[in-house]
Amino acid sequence: MVNDKELEDQLAKCFSWIPKAMEQVGCADPVNVTSATCKRAVKDTLALLFVESFHFVRFQAEKMKQLKAELSSTKSQLIENQKWVISLQEQIIDNKDLQIRALIILVDSEIT
Repeated sequence: MVNDKELEDQLAKCFSWIPKAMEQVGCADPVNVTSATCKRAVKDTLALLFVESFHFVRFQAEKMKQLKAELSSTKSQLIENQKWVISLQEQIIDNKDLQIRALIILVDSEIT
């Protein structure tokens, strides 16, 4: 199961990583992060940024697999719940039909 705390921590890391990465490659705005600006950055800086981004993407891929499995499970549960609701609605209709028939018989017996 996907842990909300873990996701919040990763989002916080991501949002703090972006400005740090922009500063390290000398960019003030995300649109300025290009291959040309990265070529000016020091090799060690780029290596560190690559490793951090690699692990973040790896984490995202793992979480996406978990989310996909949970979504599939949720869809299956939803379908089962919908079948259950339909079954209950059918029972209600059947009971209403029986009530109407009983009422018709009662009215017929009172009239005759």
